[in-house]
Amino acid sequence: MQRKVNGSPSWPVVWSEATLLDQFKREKDSLVYLTHESSRVLRQLSEDEVYIVGGIVDRNRIRGGTAGKAKELGLQTARLELSEETLRFTSGTTVLTVNHVVEILLEAANGAAWRDAVTKILPARKGVIDTSEK
Repeated sequence: MQRKVNGSPSWPVVWSEATLLDQFKREKDSLVYLTHESSRVLRQLSEDEVYIVGGIVDRNRIRGGTAGKAKELGLQTARLELSEETLRFTSGTTVLTVNHVVEILLEAANGAAWRDAVTKILPARKGVIDTSEK
């Protein structure tokens, strides 16, 4: 089944009626659920991993929803490298929209450094400052 996702016609989205674990039976060990609550920091993408971008708004709707879902499914988790050594948020939150996460991942998959992808994609209102030495 194919559907359009508003504002994101260039995303590599494949819609399926199958559950996540049915869709990726053979790859279960390579599935990584992205959640801002993870202790694992994703510093670079791996071709050996399949990244899951959740649609649950943890901060405002269901705290811990994405991390809880990953635990329930027995999947590993990771979070994007935000608010670490190279980036600082001066306003707003480091919890991102699905759109921003996908766009940052696409930039990184196309060779951009994390800090460059983040500063390019996130709006100015987030107040992201690159604190690294270039």
